[in-house]
Amino acid sequence: LEGVSPGFPAWLEERRAKALINANEGFQRRELVRATARLVRPPFLLIVSGQPDAGQQEFAAALARELRLPLTDELTGHEPAVRFLSHRRCCNEQAVSGIIADRRSVWVIEKPVFGEDSEQLLQLRAGFPPQRVSYLELPPISWQELRSHPGQPLSFAEAARLYVHTGGHPGFLRELLELRRNRGTGAGIPLQLPQRVRAAYQ
Repeated sequence: LEGVSPGFPAWLEERRAKALINANEGFQRRELVRATARLVRPPFLLIVSGQPDAGQQEFAAALARELRLPLTDELTGHEPAVRFLSHRRCCNEQAVSGIIADRRSVWVIEKPVFGEDSEQLLQLRAGFPPQRVSYLELPPISWQELRSHPGQPLSFAEAARLYVHTGGHPGFLRELLELRRNRGTGAGIPLQLPQRVRAAYQ
């Protein structure tokens, strides 16, 4: 379909970016996003690490909004963008060459949680100028951010119960908040480790 209209690829990329951002609304880490955005300009390689399900893609979405760039998970494109790649999708030798040659994008690459860095990630680090590469370890969600979460208001006692139990782990908090939303109350939420979070560590 790319030959249908000269503007079709840009339109398609915009639609995919909006869908990706909408799918990743959650804890925004506003102060960290703003601090990172002040340092990042295309071309740039940002390698993010953290616990399993620590919200790397959510962070990329929030950074894209702060930079006023579309977010995409596409390896190629015609417009400036924030391009997020999970460690599972990064990447073959041809893709590495394309990323290094791209002068219009901010690349946010998820670092593997377990094991050593992949050969492709090492090649990317070597291919970007040092001043265009940065590492960022995503910290747990802060108490203040949980209390101000826009999705649903929490009482002090309810927020404290969730925060102490999860240690601020974004994926764990997300699952329990979704359970609370479905049940309509937080007081009776069983605080066992959700299967999705358990699977992320296995």
